[in-house]
Amino acid sequence: MTGKIVYLKTYGFSRSEKESSLTPDSVMSAASFTKVAFAYMVMQLVQESVLDLDKPVYQYLPKPLPEYGRYSDLVGDERYKKITARMLLDHTSGFPNWRRF
Repeated sequence: MTGKIVYLKTYGFSRSEKESSLTPDSVMSAASFTKVAFAYMVMQLVQESVLDLDKPVYQYLPKPLPEYGRYSDLVGDERYKKITARMLLDHTSGFPNWRRF
């Protein structure tokens, strides 16, 4: 029976206020799921000595952070040079969530 679905069931509601049940075709946002996958890949790079969690991230970039369009407001603010991968992974970089908005 390789390659065949043997059991398929959904649980929960797509819209709690309308009690619309989820279906196998319901589309949902993965939200924070990608954080786990990204952190796992980062830790693999750490294990392979490609990345150091405590090295300032700007040292891995080909150009200074303020030269990237979305971070041009950091011109003259040297604090970004203290941000490490460890800080980014544990959300202590000082950047607000959803900075791009």
